[in-house]
Amino acid sequence: MNIVELAKNKFVVGLKWYVFDDEQDVKEKVKELKSEKKKWKIFKKDDLIFLAVSDQDIKKYKPLA
Repeated sequence: MNIVELAKNKFVVGLKWYVFDDEQDVKEKVKELKSEKKKWKIFKKDDLIFLAVSDQDIKKYKPLA
């Protein structure tokens, strides 16, 4: 994970992404990530759920994908 600054805004890059269409699948993946001590952030768009994953805290910045 890296931080990039564009137009005075900071974004996080280099995340691993997962895409789901079922909330149960997301819950199972989050449980797995907790056991691995990974950090994640969830985004929803229409019927899809996007899960961004990193070894570091990603909650401070918006992802640049």
